[in-house]
Amino acid sequence: MKTLDIFVVELEKKINDTITTDSGLELYVDNRFNEFEHRVTEGPVVCSPVKHKTGVKKETHCIFIT
Repeated sequence: MKTLDIFVVELEKKINDTITTDSGLELYVDNRFNEFEHRVTEGPVVCSPVKHKTGVKKETHCIFIT
């Protein structure tokens, strides 16, 4: 896959809806009130833009702002 001017990033899920405590207990978070607080902001690059020379290659782990 090649794109002209956008990055394609693979995300397992859009929102981190679980929190794991130190003891290993997994709790589910209610995101209805503040959905931006637990949004996923990093992931591996699937495709980088052809139009711009960014130096980012496939499978590079990037942090992004949504």
